[in-house]
Amino acid sequence: RATQERCVSAIASAAMAAKGQFARYFEQVYGLMRVLLQQTGDKELVLRARAMECVGIMCLAVGRDGCSHIVQECTSFAFQGLQLQLPELREYTYGFFAQLAEVLGAELAPLLPTLLPFALKSLDDNDTMFWDGAAETGASAVAKLFEGKAAAGGSDDDDDVDDDDDDDDSPLTVRTAMLDEKAAAAHCIGACAQHLKAAFL
Repeated sequence: RATQERCVSAIASAAMAAKGQFARYFEQVYGLMRVLLQQTGDKELVLRARAMECVGIMCLAVGRDGCSHIVQECTSFAFQGLQLQLPELREYTYGFFAQLAEVLGAELAPLLPTLLPFALKSLDDNDTMFWDGAAETGASAVAKLFEGKAAAGGSDDDDDVDDDDDDDDSPLTVRTAMLDEKAAAAHCIGACAQHLKAAFL
């Protein structure tokens, strides 16, 4: 699977570099990506995420006229992916919609009532920081961290020296995959606002 993921990423890079010249390969490659976009097994979801990213880049490469015939099917796969429990898949799916907004502009507007609730839910999710195994909001978790350091009499200088030794003992756990998902959701909303213009209102 790791090799497959790298191959999909390589195809995405090739599409980005080739731009309009990728049109001759679009149908064949999309046929392969289409299979990956329907995977639901836990071990295949990361590969599905890479395929979602690849299709978005392919659409950017060939433009509206080259990809309009697959948009309905792709967005259906994308919305199904947003319901699966993998932050990386949701991250790349938001990236796909951001790219689609750039390609389609106001034509993406009918999808906003379905897309935006997903994006806003990702932004509102508090399960990104954990304190001793308990979920905390960002502000609460950071406040507890500083309270712990103050109680221990720690200083910034000490932290610089001991960071490598203390990392494993820190009671604060940050789920970076969730943060990446949030960043992608925010970017997606921004891209929709930018490219849909008045249709976003």
